[in-house]
Amino acid sequence: MSDAFEPDNPASADSPISDAAVTTPHEGHEPAEEGLQALMAELHHRIAVAAYFLAERRGFAPGHELDDWLAAEDAIEEEDAARWSED
Repeated sequence: MSDAFEPDNPASADSPISDAAVTTPHEGHEPAEEGLQALMAELHHRIAVAAYFLAERRGFAPGHELDDWLAAEDAIEEEDAARWSED
């Protein structure tokens, strides 16, 4: 391995990323990371379902998948913001 910074290798010698960033997390952080992964999976699922219904509403015409996904993201974000503002 070269001593120079390699952009595709975060562990290279001159990397701005510390060794801690490329190692496995400490035991105390695993439950938090698992919880975050579960939340992200739930968010992804909610967006996918919303995008499906948007596509269904327009008859599943091809070529609008990204538009459906982005609109679903916006709708979920607005829904969550409204829910958080109620608390």
